[in-house]
Amino acid sequence: MAEQLERIAALARRRRIVPQILPWNCGPHPLMMGAATIMAFPDAPPLVYLESQHSGDTIDDPALVKQYRKAYDRLRAAALPPEASLALIEEAAEDYRDGKHRD
Repeated sequence: MAEQLERIAALARRRRIVPQILPWNCGPHPLMMGAATIMAFPDAPPLVYLESQHSGDTIDDPALVKQYRKAYDRLRAAALPPEASLALIEEAAEDYRDGKHRD
């Protein structure tokens, strides 16, 4: 686990990804039921791809795409900032490396 977390931290330091951790006590949120990918294209309208355990679905209805974008924006607003998220990831990696991780 330490190696996986260190890899995520390395990607964040290289600005390949922007980690934002959602605190465990943030409560329920609209996107907690499954993965949602919001896709934007230079030459086509945006889409949302929803993925669940046994299926996936593409949404192209502009009103629904707008709702998913708003839900994603609210989720990011509730998440820790990228710098704090990176620090938390690095701390967790160190804890796993030192055998101090919490189950």
